[in-house]
Amino acid sequence: YDARKLGPVIRRWHDPDDVDPVGPSPLIVHKAQLRGLIEPWWRLCLELKRDREADQALGWVLEMWAYTLAAARTGVRHQVHKTFQAEPGGAGIYNLDDHDIYHYTFDLDQRAQDFSWSKRHFMSRYPPRL
Repeated sequence: YDARKLGPVIRRWHDPDDVDPVGPSPLIVHKAQLRGLIEPWWRLCLELKRDREADQALGWVLEMWAYTLAAARTGVRHQVHKTFQAEPGGAGIYNLDDHDIYHYTFDLDQRAQDFSWSKRHFMSRYPPRL
């Protein structure tokens, strides 16, 4: 995340150095831990949304940050595997070979390799068969 932009906002709710960098990767969490996070996560969603600065800075990932902050506040820690997921374009990853999962939030443009992919091209139809 952009620490210069979001750091001051995050710092108002928790020490940024004590927040696990869990996004944008999917995560695996035990049901008991998740049950303990639901209420603080929900409260933080509302708190962050009602705060104009936080709402503007966090935008469409606000509820993800609420989860991350709730986890940090309640002591839920995460093992972060840097090669678990690739999110090309958003994270500047252009080689998928070292990653287990491809998260296609952003368009993949590999024009140098004569390949590109965008889920937005298929919002009203199925992709062609290969």
